[in-house]
Amino acid sequence: MVDDNKLDNYSEQQEQPIVSQSELALELRPRLEKILDAMVDDEVIEFESEKRDLLLAEMTTAAENARHPKAILKAIMYALIKSDNVEEIYGSDPELLVYIEKALSF
Repeated sequence: MVDDNKLDNYSEQQEQPIVSQSELALELRPRLEKILDAMVDDEVIEFESEKRDLLLAEMTTAAENARHPKAILKAIMYALIKSDNVEEIYGSDPELLVYIEKALSF
């Protein structure tokens, strides 16, 4: 017989984001947080607050996997658009790109 408590714990563990500690990830994380905060404040995007860390992890991973620096912007935007952790996106692709470019101007 399967213990329901073990299943609940397993489900909760699956929801925990894997947080990268690379130099790029550590530099990007605060910037990505600003992007999400600005988009939420401006009602451009909607997601459940408990999904925030998962969404940030997806965006960070996408940026880390980009083939070159210019591809980082598109990778982050694609991750944001395709994420199951986003409830709704009200902004257009060009609008989203403006938020990302503004926050990532290194």
